[in-house]
Amino acid sequence: MLLAHAKAWHTYDKEFRKTQQGRVSIVVNAQWFEPKTDREEDIKAADRGMQWFLGWMAHPVFVDGDYPQVMKTRIMEKSKAQGLSSRFVICNFIKPVKKIQGDVFLFN
Repeated sequence: MLLAHAKAWHTYDKEFRKTQQGRVSIVVNAQWFEPKTDREEDIKAADRGMQWFLGWMAHPVFVDGDYPQVMKTRIMEKSKAQGLSSRFVICNFIKPVKKIQGDVFLFN
């Protein structure tokens, strides 16, 4: 989905934006997480939930073209535990998607 959005955004930007002056949006459907208590571990758990469900799609488009660090760290930890090489994991699952941009953020 992210790569398709990137292709659409760049195509529109290059070929149509000057004449149509439109914008390209992306709608992100995600769960919303709130901490159960004010304890630090609950706050961190809610933040991790938001990063995994909302940040997965929104962070690469509207922040820095990469996935949230909490996702990359967890994937690397789990992959190492399963004996997968770091290079394999980075190349196939968590490589940055730098050419993604968006004009409008919509949350569903």
